[in-house]
Amino acid sequence: MHLPKLVGALVVAGALLMFFGAIINLFEAVEAVNLYPTCIATALSDSTELEYQKYSKIAFCKDEIRNATGFYPISEYFTKGFKLSPRETVAAFLQPIANVFWWLALMLVGTVLYRSGDVVVPIEESEKMVRDRVHSKK
Repeated sequence: MHLPKLVGALVVAGALLMFFGAIINLFEAVEAVNLYPTCIATALSDSTELEYQKYSKIAFCKDEIRNATGFYPISEYFTKGFKLSPRETVAAFLQPIANVFWWLALMLVGTVLYRSGDVVVPIEESEKMVRDRVHSKK
């Protein structure tokens, strides 16, 4: 019966593709977090713009991080010198790192299924009758 091997091979192939996709998303998250201070500084640099235009550009910068990491930074940019706090940085990387480990674990499960060559499935249950021993009195 080759069904577990086939299922294992398909799980490994799918998990491998998704693992590479998760690695790419992790690199995009790192790039978005690294470019965030530059984006905020650029949004605030033009003094001729109105306030709502600046906030629109700042919202764009925050949306870039949300699109890359699934995390939306909520703290004020003025107090931190345009950088994310350590807590925000960790929160931004949690989902991409968790996705990498999830697909790695699923790849391991697929490998276990693929390597389980002989799966014993009991088809019929058999019972053996055992005689009671008769103790003889001497």
